Parts: sequence; structure tokens; C-alpha cells
Amino acid sequence: MSPPSPAESQLAAAVDLGSNSFHMVVARTQGGRVSVIDRLRERVRLGAGLSADGRLDPEALKRALACLRRFRQRLAEVPSARVRAVATDAFRRAHASTELRERAVEALGHPIEVVAGREEARLVYLGVRHDLAGWGERMLVVDVGGGSTEVAAGTGRVPELGESLRLGSLRWSEEYFAGGVISAKSLELAVLAAMHEVEPVAAAFRRLGRARAVGSSGTAQALDGILRKTGLDPRGLSRAGLHALCQAVVKKRALQELELPGLEEARRPNFLGGLAILTAIAEVLRIERFEVSEGALREGVLMDLLGRLRHRGDPRRSTVEQLARRCEVDPRQATRVRSTAAELFEAVRSAWKLDAEEHLPLLEWAAELHEAGFFVGHGGYHRHGRYLIENADLVGFSRTETAELGWLVWKHRRTLPLAHLEQAPPARREALLKLALLLRLAARLHRARGAASPAPFRVEARAQSLSLMFPSHWIDEHPLTAFDLSEEARDWKGVGFTLRCA
Repeated sequence: MSPPSPAESQLAAAVDLGSNSFHMVVARTQGGRVSVIDRLRERVRLGAGLSADGRLDPEALKRALACLRRFRQRLAEVPSARVRAVATDAFRRAHASTELRERAVEALGHPIEVVAGREEARLVYLGVRHDLAGWGERMLVVDVGGGSTEVAAGTGRVPELGESLRLGSLRWSEEYFAGGVISAKSLELAVLAAMHEVEPVAAAFRRLGRARAVGSSGTAQALDGILRKTGLDPRGLSRAGLHALCQAVVKKRALQELELPGLEEARRPNFLGGLAILTAIAEVLRIERFEVSEGALREGVLMDLLGRLRHRGDPRRSTVEQLARRCEVDPRQATRVRSTAAELFEAVRSAWKLDAEEHLPLLEWAAELHEAGFFVGHGGYHRHGRYLIENADLVGFSRTETAELGWLVWKHRRTLPLAHLEQAPPARREALLKLALLLRLAARLHRARGAASPAPFRVEARAQSLSLMFPSHWIDEHPLTAFDLSEEARDWKGVGFTLRCA
């Protein structure tokens, strides 16, 4: 039997850079079916190398980069467009986060998205949903990670409610069980402190009603195995079993004295913190029993990536539409500007070396939201739009994508300095500048906000220039447009591009 053709069978990969462990999953997609063919996991303990002020220990960085280089070798056969890497709490907290990400990108050989906490919760939820296939049934997903804990609940692909809590098994272990010392008092304090963090969001989750509770990732799996193997709860992870395990643990004075079936040596440093956190969550959210899922962030990232590649299931599109409605954006004007921006993009795409899959959606979303700031006020609305975008909960967007979208909306008018792009990689910085030029031009051409603008035009593009050619005498008969385009040509010249209009 001949092997499937590349069109029929393709590889895809997701990389999860957590505070405690780095994970990678490689899958083969064929005929709508997704089959995992490889998994890699390394306990890097990046979060353990972070100081209180967010400075990263050189040894932790060395471990992380070495792991990413090994991942890179495995990713060599996967098309770059079908690889997605996300980073979570440790990258969010790192003092020099941009520098850390740049070095990590260099080691991995692929872009890395630092996702916000709620986006992490959504992706974990999606991974668990895919693993358990419980579509239509309300599910409450709890993922205790090394640096943060994500809780999400819902019935469909997108959770109705998702939160990221500043609770991590690594962080809690270091704070309440320093040096591996155990006492009834320290465990009680750890549980109470975790309950205090969960309580502010508990009412919202309880209002959603009864749900199938699921524990995801290593902490839940480890505790489930320990409860079963010790006989504290032969059926697995439960509220009663967690309390029984707490009582058993405090009979020892040191972490190294714990001899629990199922407790792996590599998980021992995080064990007590994870136990305290999951016990607190079960108590506050009144969860009697958890199922345990192997689905987690990496599986959610993979499914989200495949949804984007298939042009369905990408939540970013509906997120932009919802934000536009909330900000009462004029849909007709947004459509006009988006259509012209897309037309310009197609005309310059080859000469400007822009990618339709990567760059066009960002340009179109910026066009749809370029007037969102009117919701606050007309004066400086481009700045208001940026603020709304960067501070909204944009489902499906990474922090980097949110910042880039906000920057494009901000720079669609007025001055065009390259401020706030210095930290972006050079190639990305150049692409964003080009997208901003196209958006500015489309917005100028539709200033009249009616069917009369703009007239049909032709476009000629070269590497650093664009020429617009209008029907005979049209420019002379539209002096305001002529003035706007001359102003725009001046702004383009200031950033090294030439705009010609005739």
C-alpha cells in the first residue's frame, strides 16, 4: 500500500513552555482525523529559576534553551506554518521577558507566543474538551500548573467563563514548604491562602450550575494515582481523598520522608503545593470528585492551530466581531476600509514579501476595529482604540498579537513613528510597518464614508514604493482626497517608502 500523499496527510505540532515543564506534541492530520504520533516532555523548572523580582537564574535559562534545541530537531520535518508554540506564567513574569523570548525563539527555530492567563485557560479547556469529547455537556476544567492555575467552564468550544489564578504548585511549595519542611500548620496555611485566591471567582463558577469536573495535567494525574495506589480513595481524585491525603502527609516532618506509591521523584518538589491548591479548589468550588484528563494546554494549542489552518474554529474572528459590536463600530465603514485594505494587500503582496495567511488577517482585523476608539470619544480616537484593544479580553489572541493589533489601530492615522516596535524582531517590525501603511491609505481613501469614494484605481508596487493611478481628472476633481494623499506621501517618505498618486 502506498503512503498517503502530503495533501492527504500532514504533520502539525504544538509546544507548551510551562513554568515547570516544557511539552511538545506532534500529530498527523488526515481526512479531518488527528492522530498523535509523538510526545516529548522535559522538566525544565524555569519558574524555579525566577527570583521575586522576575530575574532568571542563568542555570534555568541554560536548561530551557538546551531543551528547546532538542525540540527543534524533532520539529525539523514539520512545516513551520503548522507549528505553534506558546509560553505561560514564567515568561509572563520574567523581568526581561522580551529577551527571554528572543533567545527561546532562536533556540526553537519557531515563533513563541506569550499567552495571557485567560487565553491559557481557554486553550486548556479546549484540550480537555477534545480529549474527553464531552461536547454539549457543561464541563469545569481545573489545571494546576507550576506557576498558575487555570479554571474554565462551559458547554462548547469556547468556555463561558475562564480565569487564571496566581496559584502554582511550584510557587506554593517554595512559599509554604521551604526546604521541604512539613507541618500541620504550614499545610493549613497553604490551603487557606489558596482558598483566599479562589474565593473571588467562585461565585461566578457556581452560578453556571452543575458541571462535570475535570482535573488536567501533571498535578491532577499525580494526585489521582497516589489516591488510588494508597487506597485513600480507590476510585481516584476526590475531595474526601484529598483531605485524607493531607492528614496522611502531616504525619511526616520532611518532604523526603514521604513514601507514597505513585509519587515520582521528579514531581516531589511541587507535590505539597499542588496538593494544597487542588484541595482548596475542591473545597471552595464544592467539587466532590474530579475526572482526570490527559488533554491539557498543548492539546488545546494543537486543536486551535488546526482550526486556524482550516479557516474554521478560529475564535479570533468572532472576537473581533464581538469587540466591534461592543464598541458600536460603523459596520459599513469598517467593511469599506477592510475591502480596500485587502485589495491593496493583494496588489503589493509579492513585491513587499507579505504572507496572506499570516499578515492579511491582522490587517483585516485592524481595519474592522480602526474606529473602535469612537466609543470613548472622537478626539484621539486612534489612541483610545489601541487602549481598548490592549485592555480587552481578546479570546484567541496572544499578548503579542494583541499588542500588534493595538499598534496598527493606533498608527492608522496621525504621525507614524516606529515607537513600540523596537522590541519586535526586525522581520516582524518591517511587516507591521507595511501593514500600517496599507491601513492608513485605505482609511484615507474612505474618508468621505460613502459610495463615491474611492474611485476605481490601479496599483503598481515595488519593494519600497506604491503607485496609485486614478481615472483621468479624478484627483483634480477631489481636492480633499488629493490633499490627504499628499500628506500620506509625506508620512510614507519619513519611514523610507514612496507613495505616488496620479
